[in-house]
Amino acid sequence: MNVVTTPFAKKYLFIWRTELLFYTPERRKLAGEWTHVCFTGLPEADEPTLINSNLKKPLPFPNGTFDAVYSVHVVEHQSRAAGGQLLKDAYRLLKPGGICRISTPDLEFFARDYLNQLQRYRLDPDKKQFQRYQWALLNVLDQAVRRRSGGEMIDVIQNKEYVQEHLENLNGDLLVFIQNTSRSSIKRILTNTTTYVDGNSTSIGYRLNALFRAGVRKVITLLSRPWHLRLSRENNLWYHDSVSLIQLFEQAGFRDVVVKDYKTSGIDQWERYNFDQSAYGDYPVEPSLFIEGVK
Repeated sequence: MNVVTTPFAKKYLFIWRTELLFYTPERRKLAGEWTHVCFTGLPEADEPTLINSNLKKPLPFPNGTFDAVYSVHVVEHQSRAAGGQLLKDAYRLLKPGGICRISTPDLEFFARDYLNQLQRYRLDPDKKQFQRYQWALLNVLDQAVRRRSGGEMIDVIQNKEYVQEHLENLNGDLLVFIQNTSRSSIKRILTNTTTYVDGNSTSIGYRLNALFRAGVRKVITLLSRPWHLRLSRENNLWYHDSVSLIQLFEQAGFRDVVVKDYKTSGIDQWERYNFDQSAYGDYPVEPSLFIEGVK
């Protein structure tokens, strides 16, 4: 596959599980300045600058290829050991002085909110507070134990059994898109086969390949929803806090490991991309733990 070079002569690798990150045309265009890996076990069509991988083997790039590697909400869908292997492979792929950035749900953030909402419900057991408590509990547990796509979280959203402000505080824009896809062009972007992840038009060969593979995925779903769930890597297998994730960075060999926020990074010209900030305001697309280390 092609390794992309940025307009300022850097090579950046983006590892992700869902195209939700690129939910505006502007962000899809900027995504074209990165090389991409989509984390999945399902039969997906590769693109000129994107490969699909289950990350069980080292990525097919030479040592020291990239100036930065960013893995977005992938390590929680791996075992703790597999997450450590991903960081070791990122270390291999980076040039000396290169930066690895990892984002993942923050176990401490969710646990504190759960305990807070639990205590509030005990003191004031009304309907709204129960909904806050229930959503806090689901954020800790549901994606780890669900047996069907969306789990109980989808049921709560469809039944409108939530407090909007609390949902947005815990999940940012992520579930707002599920509630109301008309807010942006996300539904059109994510369901068509006419553009690559960078927004460029796809070839006829790619479209036919993508449609065939979509049919295979449909068959997998019909045969076994739990099987499809596992192959899509939707379940969370491990939750990290800053201590556990920093430890994995250091075990992989990284130095100067630090906690960042959604709009700051040591990656050169990060402000050009700012993928972690909502396109609708000064807040994160999804509240997360952000950790960076230097090779």
